[in-house]
Formats: sequence, C-alpha cells, structure tokens
Amino acid sequence: MPEREAVDETPLPGSGVVYLFDGLTLPGDTYFTSGTYRITQMIRARGVRAQIDYTTDWEEVTERLLRADPGASKLPIALFGYSSGAGSAAQMARRLGENGILVQTLVVIEAAFTQYVPGNVARAVHLYGSDSLFSFASPIEPAPDFHGSLENVPLSERLAAGAEFDHWSFSRSEVVHTMVVDELLDSSGVRRRWPPA
Repeated sequence: MPEREAVDETPLPGSGVVYLFDGLTLPGDTYFTSGTYRITQMIRARGVRAQIDYTTDWEEVTERLLRADPGASKLPIALFGYSSGAGSAAQMARRLGENGILVQTLVVIEAAFTQYVPGNVARAVHLYGSDSLFSFASPIEPAPDFHGSLENVPLSERLAAGAEFDHWSFSRSEVVHTMVVDELLDSSGVRRRWPPA
C-alpha cells in the first residue's frame, strides 16, 4: 500500500474541514499523484483543513471525527469521493447524519455505483464523463429523507466544446479539480449551505 500522510489530530478550525476519498486510478498513479490528492492540496492552499483517505478507511475516519471532536456538529463539513470513493463519502455522510452532524456539500466524480444521498446533506453534485467509453459512472439519487439540492452533471455541459473527460483523465484535469474546489469552498472556507434552499 502506498505511503500516506499522517492524520492531523488538532481540533477542527472554524473554516471547516473537507474529507476526501480516492478511488480507482490509472496504473502508475500513486497516492501523491492522484487527482484526489491534487484537490486536497488546492483546498489546503486556500487555508482549509483537508484530509485524504483510501476508500476502505471511511469508518475509521468517521469514528475518529466523532470521538475526537464533540463540537464537529457546529463546524462546516464537506465530503468528496472519486470512483469507489464516492461510496465511502456517501457512507460517511449517512453515519454523520445518524449522529446529528450536517454535511454542507457532497461532491462525487464518476461514482462507481448508485449512491443514495441522506437528508443531512444540503447539496450533492455528481460530475461524470458522459461522452466517453471509459465513463463507469452511476447516478446519485436522493434518499427518502433528502430535501436538499442534487445534481448529476455530465461534464460535457461544463467543459469547453470539444474537451473530453473520462474515468482515467480525472487525475490530470486541472479544470475539473477547480470545479470541485469551487463547489466545496467559498472565501470563508467550507461553503455553508444550511438550511437547504
């Protein structure tokens, strides 16, 4: 398993925190060259705490948050998942909801399986490459208790005419990385969206 960063155990800042889960990447990509890691670095460059983890770590990450920071319910939290990491982000959102914690924004790219977005999420966005043979995306759907904003967005609607995006190009698409960061953050940190529109 590739080397990873140490977990930041300091209290969460008022600007909030973004938890990111990586997924299936091209052979040759590493933890530190993945698109998810690049997004993590972009978030940190804007002064916001960001933590990247593997798909299988979502329970450990969630339990650590619940155990270590009882004030987490008062701080803005956002989640991101790529490929199989979309499921991890959705599962973390559900577990947080069971503990009374709101999620401001959930962004997923190329979700590997259909994910149901729980009612504690204010906004959910799924970006996917609809025009490619190598798009493995499944839609995200609202859970019965969901009342926020939800979009499944083909990237052909957001990218310049003629630009292509597929499951494998995510790591190197700076335009898509910027879209993700702009969904998650504003000038004060994690976007505060509650109550849902």
